[in-house]
Amino acid sequence: MSAQTEYMPHKGDAVLIQELAMGSTKVAAAGRAGVHVNTIAGRLADPHFRKLVNKHRSEILSETAGILSRVATKAATRLEELICDEHTPDHVVQNACRTVLDYTMRMRETMALDDRITEIEELLEQEAEL
Repeated sequence: MSAQTEYMPHKGDAVLIQELAMGSTKVAAAGRAGVHVNTIAGRLADPHFRKLVNKHRSEILSETAGILSRVATKAATRLEELICDEHTPDHVVQNACRTVLDYTMRMRETMALDDRITEIEELLEQEAEL
């Protein structure tokens, strides 16, 4: 018998995994999955079950990132239109400008960190080859 066994699904696990991955409370997840709330603690104690929840959460986040990437250009274009339109009220222009500046700085910081991580990874790979 192997030390590591494969997770054996229980009744309601598919719904439970989805609900937990999407951030539902334990009470809400239990209700939707048709299990007792105390059952969730037992399921979450199983590393295979937690892995399934985390995998599903990653898939949800990846899909969400794809949607956000698709509409990012439209959002930026719309903000530009609001800022440049002389009929846009001043408070709307101010909020649009603040949003553009805020997200531009965040994106710049993220890109700089990504570049630094890539550089470190390349150095580590080179070091491993020696």
